Amino acid sequence: MLKGLLSIAVTVLVTLTYNEVKSAISTNPPFNVMVSVSSTTVSFGDNVTFTCSAEGGSENNFTWTHNNMVQISDGGRFMIESTSSNSTLTVTDVIVTDFGTYICQVSNLAGSDSANLTITTSPEGFSTISPVNNITLDRGNDITLECNTTTPGPPSNNKYNWFHNATQSVCCPFGQDANITELLQQNTVSRVGMSSDLELTSVNASHGGTYECIISNDAGSEALSTSVFIRPYFVEQPPDNVYTEVDGNVTLYCNAESYPYPSFQWEKRNDAGVFVSISGETSRYLMFSSVTTDVIGEYRCIVTVDELDSSITSNVTAVHVSPQNLVTVEPSMIISEPSSDVTFTCNTTAGPNSKFVWLYNATSVICDDCIETFEDFLSRVGNLTNMTLVGIGPVLTLRNIDSSVGGTYHCAVINEAGFDIETASLYITPTIVTHPMSVVTPTRIPNIVLSCMANSFPDPEYRWEKSSTNEGPYTKIANSEGSTYALGTIFHSTNGYYRCIAYTSVSNIINETASNPAVVTVDIGRVIISVSSTTVSGGDNVTFTCSAEGGPDNIFTWTHSIMGQISDGGRFIIESTFFSRLTVTDVIGADFGTYTCMVMNLAGSGNAITEPITTSPEGFSAISPVNNITLDRGNDITLNCTTTAGPINKYSWFHNATQSVCCPFGQDANITELVEQRTVSRVGMNSDLELTSVNASHGGIYECILSNDAGSEALSTSVFIRPYFAEQPPDNVYTEVDGNVTLDCNAESYPYPSFQWEKKNDAGVFALISGETGRYLMFSSVTTDVIGEYRCIVTVDELDSSITSNITAVH
Repeated sequence: MLKGLLSIAVTVLVTLTYNEVKSAISTNPPFNVMVSVSSTTVSFGDNVTFTCSAEGGSENNFTWTHNNMVQISDGGRFMIESTSSNSTLTVTDVIVTDFGTYICQVSNLAGSDSANLTITTSPEGFSTISPVNNITLDRGNDITLECNTTTPGPPSNNKYNWFHNATQSVCCPFGQDANITELLQQNTVSRVGMSSDLELTSVNASHGGTYECIISNDAGSEALSTSVFIRPYFVEQPPDNVYTEVDGNVTLYCNAESYPYPSFQWEKRNDAGVFVSISGETSRYLMFSSVTTDVIGEYRCIVTVDELDSSITSNVTAVHVSPQNLVTVEPSMIISEPSSDVTFTCNTTAGPNSKFVWLYNATSVICDDCIETFEDFLSRVGNLTNMTLVGIGPVLTLRNIDSSVGGTYHCAVINEAGFDIETASLYITPTIVTHPMSVVTPTRIPNIVLSCMANSFPDPEYRWEKSSTNEGPYTKIANSEGSTYALGTIFHSTNGYYRCIAYTSVSNIINETASNPAVVTVDIGRVIISVSSTTVSGGDNVTFTCSAEGGPDNIFTWTHSIMGQISDGGRFIIESTFFSRLTVTDVIGADFGTYTCMVMNLAGSGNAITEPITTSPEGFSAISPVNNITLDRGNDITLNCTTTAGPINKYSWFHNATQSVCCPFGQDANITELVEQRTVSRVGMNSDLELTSVNASHGGIYECILSNDAGSEALSTSVFIRPYFAEQPPDNVYTEVDGNVTLDCNAESYPYPSFQWEKKNDAGVFALISGETGRYLMFSSVTTDVIGEYRCIVTVDELDSSITSNITAVH
């Protein structure tokens, strides 16, 4: 909007000569009255000046009037300056009432004349547009936009131009018609109307935008604008359904319009049935390339114009994905036992609304890319004779199955987008329906045949196996294929357990079942017994093994020559299969002797006896008294050595042997050698050793050696002799000065005693003589210091025993 044109003041100067001045004093009237301009344009608030002049006359009087009505006086916003030849009118701070026609009247005594001028103004400030506020319409509405002006002056001077969404300003200063024409010629703007009214009928989004009305006249122009907003509407709704396959491409089009341009948000219905926004999908198009089954679902778009606080929601489009290549059956193969229940589950990520049909052993194509209703599909399947309908729904459960239901099962999946089929196989493991029969026979019987029969899917194959025990292990019999097996001529080795194995091989998986065993029992024949060792030591284990030529199911019984029948338990472990093993653990001496194995089966019995078993005395012998024995001189005692081992034992007693006699020198030959070499002293060869009227020489270690063919054991005990005096020291000893004296404390014990000599002091108390701890107390070169009373103390610390000698007086 223009806010002020420069005022225009054009002054016409009249130059008078002296003669002219002189003539003006005459009575000639004024003529040729002129104003500086006949018209001008100003804006509100401007100042404008006009000058009026006339030719002829003298003493001219100038008068200004406005709109033929009001005479203008000098003062306020009006300033008039006049001479006899001209007058100047200045209007300051122009307001609306100042526009119109001004008359300059010039008069004198001879007459008068006048001239007119007109002030006009720009429409700026005097124009309106309606509706003045922004208008929001729905598609198809009608509306009329109006542009009006109250500009002073003739209405015919005003021109109107309407523009829609001009990309550059049309006004101002381009308000003049010539400029508008130039812009139109340049296709810079689009003029949509040239009258004060602009009608818009059956609007759509293309009508939305800014409408600018340019009102112009010679004084200027004014641009008024209003905006038309079109609420969002759908030109075309998305389809209700879209069909595709995996790896296909899908594009959903939200064909909506508005002004201003709308925003888009695509939504998908979640598992809770609620539509939620799809992140990042805010364009008109929702595109899926290389479709996966994640695309399956219901979609809609939300069209929003935030400026209008308006939104619309499209219809829901369901995206369907064909089951083609999307059908799986879990498991694809089942190998099951008869009488069990099995379940196949058909899965597809295609959808929605996929339907499932199960067919058994279909031998031809069901349909090729068929897209039809589920009901039509079932009807067509029902008319086919090369297949059996066995179930509807994704899960097929077969109960209490047998070999007759083995085969191929087909899951057909159909939805509105397409069709596919996947297969699974059911295999039935063999079950024996006829078991082979047991046989009891002597040897040399010919032509015995075993047979069995089984059912399975597919039909089974057979082989035969043999074991010596019911529990196995079973070993395959060479060349035994078939449901029957001929035993041939019966030998002892023919005995055993026979079973047939019925089996099927499916995808390199062997499924087999075994018949009940047929027991072929042959007479016992020869019984064979062996032993791990015939000589054993205490704590050792000895094992007897017994077997028989015939069998099976032999019953083994063990007996001992002394203990009788042996039962499994404690130290005796009996393990019997096709042979029997008796293990005697932690052998004791009483386990010596013979062992008998008796074998029995349905066809007969037999037995065998072991060689005698010898047990080592080691660990099974005892000596008594077992603790160390302390005796006084003259006592009697009997030492005893016993054993439970056997059967033939030898005894040897040794006293204070200077080297070990046993072990390993427990054998009689070695003992004899040591005795002959006088390395050791043998004091007895019986289980008892008698010691009578003992003295210190009997003290010491007594070792008893017990030995047999299985080993030996050395047992020992110690005999201690308390101290005693073999002879007391004399009561009196007589000597001279410089003589020699020896006192003898003649005492014995076992072990050897210690000695301590004492002398009675002046107080009458016996006190130790330092350093005198030997058997003898000797004085040489006697002095009178030797005079006194002496005694010796004999001690055996190990026995906590001591004795004191008589007192000897030295004179």
